[in-house]
Amino acid sequence: MTYFELKDKDKKHWIEKGVKKDDLEEALKNYKMNSHVEFVIKELKRKNIKIVMISEAPCLLANKIGKRLGFDYIFCTDILFNDDNEFKDYKLNVPGPLGKLKVFKDICKELNINIEETMVIGDHMNDIEMLKEAGISIAYDSKIKELDEIVDLKIEDMREILKYID
Repeated sequence: MTYFELKDKDKKHWIEKGVKKDDLEEALKNYKMNSHVEFVIKELKRKNIKIVMISEAPCLLANKIGKRLGFDYIFCTDILFNDDNEFKDYKLNVPGPLGKLKVFKDICKELNINIEETMVIGDHMNDIEMLKEAGISIAYDSKIKELDEIVDLKIEDMREILKYID
C-alpha cells in the first residue's frame, strides 16, 4: 500500500466512525510528551537554535505543543470539519517523506542555514529522506530498522542530543 493509499484509508475510517472535532480535541487533551522534551527545547532555545517541527500530526496537537514550547516554525496536517463539526478531510501540508524533505530544505534556504549544519530528529519512516540530508541525523525512540540503519545516532533519552550542541 502506498503512502497516499494509506492516508485515503485513514480518511475513510474517520468518516465512517463519524469523528467530530470535539472528540479529537478531547483525545488530544491527554497527549503526553516524551520525558525531557520540554527541558531540551528550552536549552536549545537558550542557545538561540531555531526549532522546527515538520510533522504529519494534526495541527490541533502540533500547534498546541509547538507554541507552548516556543518552536520557531510548525508544519502539520490541517484537519477539516464540516458545518456539523464532523471530520470532512485533511490537508497534508507536509505530504509524505518527500514533502518533509522539501519543507526542510525550504526552511534551511529561508534561514540561510547550510543543510550540513542541521540536526534532524526522527522517529518514523516518513523522516528518512530528511535524516539522510541532515548534518546530524538522530533516531529517537525508534522501533524501525530501516530508520536505525541510516542515522548517525540512536537515542532513547532526548537529553542526549545536548551533547552534540556547541
